[in-house]
Amino acid sequence: MSGRDFDDIADINKFFDGEAAPARPVTAIPERAGKPDGLDTEFSPFIEECPACRGTGKFRSWSGRIVGDCFKCKGQKNRTFKTSPEARAKARANNVVKAAERDEAKRAWREQHRDLIKWMEIEADRFRTGKWGF
Repeated sequence: MSGRDFDDIADINKFFDGEAAPARPVTAIPERAGKPDGLDTEFSPFIEECPACRGTGKFRSWSGRIVGDCFKCKGQKNRTFKTSPEARAKARANNVVKAAERDEAKRAWREQHRDLIKWMEIEADRFRTGKWGF
């Protein structure tokens, strides 16, 4: 209520009657002795030319006409990142490796549960053809 704290109904009634609300002591927030690990350095962003619009800030349609601002950089002509291009490339490569591992795990599961998959395919065919007998 208006950014004020009230202890009980009497305080609320005093507020609506025009009397001042009770003052609360303000507790100071203790300052940190230091920054968390890894945040001791000042943030310096990595600014790169937008690859989608090639630094023009404009979106071109398939016919080559300028239609509006670039969707990726929002017309700013460059993009700002918190991490370096090398770190982002390493993360992308790591994601490719993880995707390959997931695909291998899926293949192994399918190989292990071949009979279950065959049963599900038969049941799906029965459902599609309407041979459920209802």
